[in-house]
Amino acid sequence: MHIQRIEFLDIAKGIGIILVVFGHTFNSAGMVSNYILAFHMPLFFFLSGFLYNEEKYKITDFIIKRAKQLLIPCLSFTLISVGIDLLFYHGRSLLILKNYLPGALWFLLVLFITEIIYAGICKLTLKLYSIRLVIIIVSAFTGVFLYKNQLNLPYSIITTFSAIFFYGLGHIIHTYLNTIPVPSKNVYRISLTILLLAFVFILVRFFNVRTQMVINQISPPVTGYFAAIAGIYGTVLFSAFIAEYKIKQGKNISIFLALKNGLNFLGKNTLVILCVHIIYREACNYYIHQYIESRFYRMLFLQVILWILI
Repeated sequence: MHIQRIEFLDIAKGIGIILVVFGHTFNSAGMVSNYILAFHMPLFFFLSGFLYNEEKYKITDFIIKRAKQLLIPCLSFTLISVGIDLLFYHGRSLLILKNYLPGALWFLLVLFITEIIYAGICKLTLKLYSIRLVIIIVSAFTGVFLYKNQLNLPYSIITTFSAIFFYGLGHIIHTYLNTIPVPSKNVYRISLTILLLAFVFILVRFFNVRTQMVINQISPPVTGYFAAIAGIYGTVLFSAFIAEYKIKQGKNISIFLALKNGLNFLGKNTLVILCVHIIYREACNYYIHQYIESRFYRMLFLQVILWILI
């Protein structure tokens, strides 16, 4: 079944950015954090690949376009973050910048590199999708090998190998199938969504899946990739349900429309939220820390403030 492409993508990205902000606010190593990490960044790489149109631009034009869209915001918000660090924290985090970008800005750099490499792959493989599939699988195995052997590069660039897999998977599915297979009935969509997200929980809880793409970690590899794919598909199904659900007039319509419109808004502004929420967090946390001692309540209050500001 074909689903409304733009609305479905915006809703899926909206769900993804909520998970990113939540994960960066409650940045602990607990079950909830591990669950979110299992698929939220793979989701963004997948959706980016799903949107890639290899026929639209020449590769040089594509590089220039994406550099403007990704590298300029990455550099700009890095400088802003450095300024805030100097203002509030006396530059205590500046040493980290030798190897890591602030917050989730690593994603913009890795996405740019991933897109350029994958555009080159598309150019060389001449629409041979089976070869592309083999290449992205090899790329995933390469990422696993590099992580196991503790080989790294600054600014999470090493994550490109695993990112290519999710990005390429999204593009191949969109190009080959023209859509993502989704059950036609809402009851099947919700049931399958619950099963898939429960499957992710089982893998994280009982098979010790740990994913942190910022350090190129997807382990154990097989269950880690299964968890990521299941989480991606579960999010897609739920997004399709929200995008196409026809609610009858009644008292619940305003709540549903608010949810749908809210996720659409967040999805359309993902890049801005991704960049600014870390700045808000650091600035707000500086003041909140002085008045709220409990870490849990401080993080909870910070979460509320962040979404009000966003």
